[in-house]
Amino acid sequence: MILWGPEYCTPVHVARRHGGAAVVSSYDPRAVVTLCRQIAGDSALNEKLAKEALCMHRTLFNPDRLQAIFVSEIEKLVMARANQ
Repeated sequence: MILWGPEYCTPVHVARRHGGAAVVSSYDPRAVVTLCRQIAGDSALNEKLAKEALCMHRTLFNPDRLQAIFVSEIEKLVMARANQ
């Protein structure tokens, strides 16, 4: 996965902290193309990024985990509203 965004955005912080994406923070779109070419030409980097992305899918961005958080937060809002 390639993430293109400014240094201050949350997804960039998450990717830098946990891996799972190659980050481009330059405003120049040519930087994205350059990174794509670098990844395509470097099988070790390609494999590393693929493994990190899979790990992120299984942990932080696990769909079941995210759904559980979403449902839990909605239930809290409903309960708080019902108790008003």
